[in-house]
Amino acid sequence: MYNSSLPTDFRLVYQPKLHHEAIIGVEALLRPMDESITTLDYISSVQDKFKLDISVIDKVIKDVNHYNLKVPVSVNVHPSSMCKAEFISKVLECKDLIIELIEYEDLLFCECFYENVAILRKSGVMISLDDFGVDFATMDNALLLHPDQIKFDISLIKGIEKSYIKYRYLCFLYSKVVSLCTNGIIFEGVENIEQKHLIELFCEKPIFQGFYYYKPMKMSELIKLNLFDGPRVETLIDDSHHYDKFEYDVYSFVTNNSEDGSYSGN
Repeated sequence: MYNSSLPTDFRLVYQPKLHHEAIIGVEALLRPMDESITTLDYISSVQDKFKLDISVIDKVIKDVNHYNLKVPVSVNVHPSSMCKAEFISKVLECKDLIIELIEYEDLLFCECFYENVAILRKSGVMISLDDFGVDFATMDNALLLHPDQIKFDISLIKGIEKSYIKYRYLCFLYSKVVSLCTNGIIFEGVENIEQKHLIELFCEKPIFQGFYYYKPMKMSELIKLNLFDGPRVETLIDDSHHYDKFEYDVYSFVTNNSEDGSYSGN
């Protein structure tokens, strides 16, 4: 059983996600008990990532139940855990979770991965892709997975108020993701009002997370903010993809007629 020897040498803090100044979700963030160790080094040192993920989910569920939290909690998860039946069962104990797939390890898009994603989605658990924009592979992952949410990495946000090129690059990525994947975009690492205003120029329903609003905090501190009257996060996500109809019709014609030889391309 996975209950034996679960990691316990960490604590959780929570950082709010906001839409129009209301908290519509939070992210659970792991912090080592030993403050001399960075979070990344701690995670790298844990051999059994599955047990770590189970332990984090267990702590989150206990916090949610104890404080009666009414907004979804995003939890960072190693993709390999998604192929474990025990992990899926643990997640289904609390439907108000968002599974945020991290890229400390390669994403594993095997058959059981897709099956378990479908099980979670059918039960109301959303899937999010973390660290988008860190490298080119993340776009491929987004196209394969079609997550409910995508979190734009802090590296995409940092400096947009000082560099027009960086700002235009962010606009470009946003437009591509919205047209091909989802408009459930989280802008991570917003640190000043200039960044907030610039993002609002091109994004109609932005969801912000960053030090400009709040630093990560204990659940007991979070619940005192009393700003949980915003819309449900799923109402901000439009899962339809805005393809050009003529272009899509031509694509469908070519792909449907190429195999039988009725379309030669000449």
